[in-house]
Amino acid sequence: MWVRFHDSTPDDPDLDRLSDGAFRVYFASICYSQRNQTDGVITANQATRSVPKCRPAYLKELTANPFDHEDGPLFRESSSGVYVIRNFAKYQGTSQGWAAKKQADAERQAEWRRKREEG
Repeated sequence: MWVRFHDSTPDDPDLDRLSDGAFRVYFASICYSQRNQTDGVITANQATRSVPKCRPAYLKELTANPFDHEDGPLFRESSSGVYVIRNFAKYQGTSQGWAAKKQADAERQAEWRRKREEG
């Protein structure tokens, strides 16, 4: 599994304003969500476990929207106490999309093997 970042990501003003620690939580959370196919939904515990000496202030930075970004803050806290990573599905895809790709790849490979054996 892998994650996608556009080459202009470092120039994003929302990321540029983050402390190093908050940026690490953001980056680690995207990786965690993609690896575990959570579709950009992550608990506070999951978001902070991968960053040593993580502080609650890092999550506060990620849920702030100082530029009044049209899509909201980088992390949106839901009523159930989990965080949703902004635009996750737009750039990383969804678990359903990845499952469909995996299925299509398996079918394509099976067809190729079948034709090879026949041929």
